[in-house]
Parts: sequence; structure tokens; C-alpha cells
Amino acid sequence: MIIEFIGTPGAGKTTLLPTLVESLRERGISARSVVEAARPYAQRTFPGKVVSRLAPASLRQPLLWQVFYYLSLLYRLKFLVKNPGLIQQVLRSQRRRPIPAEARRHALYWFFRHVGYYEFLTAHAGPEEALVFDEGFIHRVVQMNASEMEEPDPARVLAYVNLLPRPDLVIFPRTPREDCEERIYRRGLWERFRHKSPAAISRYIASSHSVVHLTVDYIKSQGWTVVEVDNGGDDPAVARAELCRQLRNLPASVPERPGFRTDRGTGKVPPGTAHWVVHLPRPSRLSEYANSRLRPLDIEFEVVGEILSQYGLDLTAPPRNLPFSRRSRNVVVDTSAGKKVLKLYRPQWQAGTVRYGHSILARLARLDSPAPRLAARPNGETFIRQADGYYALFDMVRGANYASNFLLRAHRLKLMAVAGQTLARLHRQLEGFVPEGEHHMGFRSYTAGRGRDMAWHMKKVNELKERSRSLTGPEEKLHAGWLIQNSSYILEELARLDETLSGARLPRLVIHGDYGLHNLLFRRDGTATPLDFELARLEWRLSDLVSCLSRVRYARGAYDFESIQWFLEGYQAVYPLSAEEWRYLPQVWRFYKLQAAVQYWNSYFETGGPTRKLASAQDAMGQADWARRHPELLLEFKPRAAPAWSLA
Repeated sequence: MIIEFIGTPGAGKTTLLPTLVESLRERGISARSVVEAARPYAQRTFPGKVVSRLAPASLRQPLLWQVFYYLSLLYRLKFLVKNPGLIQQVLRSQRRRPIPAEARRHALYWFFRHVGYYEFLTAHAGPEEALVFDEGFIHRVVQMNASEMEEPDPARVLAYVNLLPRPDLVIFPRTPREDCEERIYRRGLWERFRHKSPAAISRYIASSHSVVHLTVDYIKSQGWTVVEVDNGGDDPAVARAELCRQLRNLPASVPERPGFRTDRGTGKVPPGTAHWVVHLPRPSRLSEYANSRLRPLDIEFEVVGEILSQYGLDLTAPPRNLPFSRRSRNVVVDTSAGKKVLKLYRPQWQAGTVRYGHSILARLARLDSPAPRLAARPNGETFIRQADGYYALFDMVRGANYASNFLLRAHRLKLMAVAGQTLARLHRQLEGFVPEGEHHMGFRSYTAGRGRDMAWHMKKVNELKERSRSLTGPEEKLHAGWLIQNSSYILEELARLDETLSGARLPRLVIHGDYGLHNLLFRRDGTATPLDFELARLEWRLSDLVSCLSRVRYARGAYDFESIQWFLEGYQAVYPLSAEEWRYLPQVWRFYKLQAAVQYWNSYFETGGPTRKLASAQDAMGQADWARRHPELLLEFKPRAAPAWSLA
């Protein structure tokens, strides 16, 4: 079990730590602070065992500390390999801060020192033990973001928090800022602050206070378990008693470290994926790659040069088609500013729709979240209007795409787990965000109805029925005839489900809209970057899960339940679904697939084919019917036990 403190300097973290440890021990949990755990945990290693057996008693404790210290340096490297995104965010954010180099070095020194301590101690902790960090990762948000020289940047704070290993419990001593400042002077200023003026120290405390409260409010909204203790009085015994009382209300069992359920025999999934994935391209992927090389440029050469000139860039090599490009036309361009991807949006996209997607990408860039990065023109605009549509330029994203590949089963399952974790982090980071512009799909706002409501569907289906009657090809007539025959059923079911789901408390957020292995690039460090945000929109987050998981099927159409299981376990480990969402998952599945049937049908006429879109509409109907007949198979994925440290 990992327990961390967070609080404004002077809030009383160190005062409450012994009370926390003692209270846990009274409940039969072996709890230790970092200093208390260092030597016993070092003793569990081979060098520590040698020291314990051979060193004189007078030297044993100092030598065990040295074992702990030097092994923590090695474990620091292990943490860096496992968490490259966090490390990059920390280094990048610290370089941008308007603070002296000495202050920056101080923050980074203690952060990386904690990294080694954390990785070593958590690697050697037993299942019935608790580690208590009074200045762990969550409290380091203060050193990383607060100073007397800057206003806290919420985006930078949340970007850091979103990448942290989540502890099992956070203790938050809530103390008025004035009391914190008074206590700091009473106990004595830190040496590095003694040359500062009282006004500068006051500004630092105020900045720290803002960062702490922003962080606590955010982690509460993300479902972290937080015990809040009022420590604003003069008598610390009152706060200690309050902490003990709240701890007694928590379940006594020690939770398993955040990860994955093992009750279905899939085994425990480690964070990240194999650094090397064995894969063999399927014939369809090879032919698609060859076609991208042999066909003419998807964007004419003259147009490429004209667009790049508006970005102030020059071509340094001939452009080429982007392999495996799906909806839009994309070319890879080598420019004077590096390798880029030039994208021409589909003809139906308007300026407001493009702006909508770009504002989402800009939000993810501010949070340092993995996603394509937009290039900006000298005037700050990120897209260009030409006669044939809207163009945008993106930085090239590095990584491997494993869609349409033969994969080892173990590697496929780990990729699915990482995909689930990545989507959950994306949802957390976009929750509450309001994009600029508008998107014709999804909800108009967090409280308004859909752009494509039931009235739109009724009108559209009637229009599609009339247009379908004019089809002449035998295959088109076959699929379209089936859709016409079932059109009344589609509308009746959509209306009934729309009424049912409108009363459900289903969280809305900005979803990806086309998530899956086909739109993910995996890096060797085990992280993944989502691509293609054209369909990102405000929706129930369940809709994103249905969109992704309904594609996880074998060649003949049967669902790959094991891969779905691993994906959901990865998602649940980061951003668990609510009980209400699990309850309505089968209905949302049906609703989404019925909407998809209409959208595929409509897309066939908007784009002039191909026939497979009519077949996809019929298939979506089949998936909706499957969810009606087998809701219990979807509900089987629901976790069977609540988290052990739930406050409910």
C-alpha cells in the first residue's frame, strides 16, 4: 500500500505522519516511513544480506543505509525507463519556469532522488506492508510549480498529476495559509529561503497554497482516495484524533496495488507493453503499403509547395503518400523544420469542425499529452482554406502501428492493455473541456441535446430509403433492400433507447471517436500516441469504449473477449467506470451501433460508395442485436469488487 501526504508548507504533514503510521500498525498493517523502511528493505537484497551476516553490529546500520542509497540509484534508472512521459514532462516544464537555475536544480535533485527511493521501496514491499511518503510524488507538485516569482499554471500542474503513479491513499492536512506561514517562521526558515524578504516568502506560501488546493480538488474529481484533516487549530492533538477517526472508517484490508484483476485467469498485466513486439504484416497491409507508393500523390505536388510556403517552410525532399491513411488525404513532407504530415480534410468538413478538432489538440499539447502536434503559420492559424478544402500541417509522430499485423497472442493482449490505459488517460485529460467551434456529431454542449437528434435520424432514414430505391447494382440493391426493410425497426429502437438513456447519469466528455489499434502508434518505451482526432466530439465516454471494443473481433465476426477483457482492465486501472455506466453499457452499445448503421448508410451516398459501407451498416445492425440478446456477456466485464480503500 502506498500512502502519500500533500499540503501547503507548514500544514502539518510531518506532525501527522507518526500518528498515521501508529494507527495503521494498530490495525495490523506494517507501516513505515521512507527512513524507517530503508534499512529493513535493503536487508532483503543480496548485498543487504551479506552486510547483515558479515558486518560488525556497530557498522551494520550505516552500511545498510549505503546499500539502500546506491541501489536506489540503480532503481532510479528503472523508473526512468518505465515512466518516460513523466520524466519528459518534468524536465520540459522545469526548463520553462521563470526561476533561478539554482532553484530549478534543487527541485529536480529532490524529484529524482525520490524517484529512486520510490522505485526501490515499492519493488521490495510485501503485500501486507504500507509505505508512507510525507513528500512523495503528489506533494512534489509544490516544488515543481510554486515559487514567489510565478503564478501557478493549472495546465502544467494537471499535466504532471495525470502522469503520476497513483497512491492508494492521500492524506491532506487542510490548514489556513496564514497559519502555515506563521508555523514556518516559528520552526525556522529553510536555509535556501533565509535570504528572501518576508514579502517573497509570503508570495511563495500563497503560490504553494494555490497549487495544493488545485491538485487536491483535481485528484478528488478523478476518484483518488483522499482523507482530509482540519489542522488549522493550535492543538495538534485535535488533528491527530481526527486523522485516527477517519482512518478507522476506512476498510481494514490492504488493497492490491493498482493494476489489473486476476479473477478471470488472464494474469496480472504490467504497466506498459513489451518493448519489442513480434509482428508480421498481413497481405492486406502489404498491398495497402504498396498502393500508397505506386499511386499518384494524394495531394498534388504544386499544392504541397504552396501550402508549405504559407507556413514559411521549404521542401527538402520529394513528398510521398502516408501509408495506411484512411479517411483523409495525407502526405509526408520533409521540410526545413523537419518531417511533417500535410493533411487535407474530407470535403464535408467546415471551418468550425476543423477548429473544433484543433482546439482539442491544442488542449492536449498544453497538457503535454501524447497526440499529434499542430504546426502554426506565422499568423498563428493552424489550418488553411483552399478551393478543394481545408489543409493542416502536423509534426511527424514516431512509433509503430500494429493494426493488420499477425501478432503473438501475449503481445496482442499487452497492446490492448496499453490501449485501454491510454484511452483512460485521454478521457481524464479532456473531461470538462469545451472545444472551440462545433461538430455535427455528438452533443452540442455538456447539457444540451445532440446535433443529430431523433428528428434528424427520422428525416435522414426516410431520405436514404428513397435514394436507395434507385440503386442498380445487384450487391448494392441486396444490402440497401435489407436496410429499407429494417428501417422502421432502426427508428423505433433508436427512439426507445434515446428516451431510456436520456434519464441515465452518463458522464459526457470529449471522446476520440475512432479509437483502436488502427489509430495508435506504440513507442519502444511502452507508451502509445493516439492519432486522427477528426471524429473527436462531446459524447458519453461509454460511446468511445463501444466504438473501440465493437471492432475487437476475429476474422469471421466473433468477438475477441480476452482482448476486450485486457483493454477494459487497462482502462479501469486508470479511470474506472461508474456503477451507472456499467448498468447502461448494453443499451449504449445498441444505441451506438444503431446510430452507426444510419451513418454508414448515409456515408455511402455522401462519398459515392464503396458498397462495403452498406455492408457495414447491416453489420452494425447485427452488433446492436447481439447486445440486445447477450447483455450479460458485456456485464461480465464489470469488476466484481469495489476498491478496498473506497470511502463509500
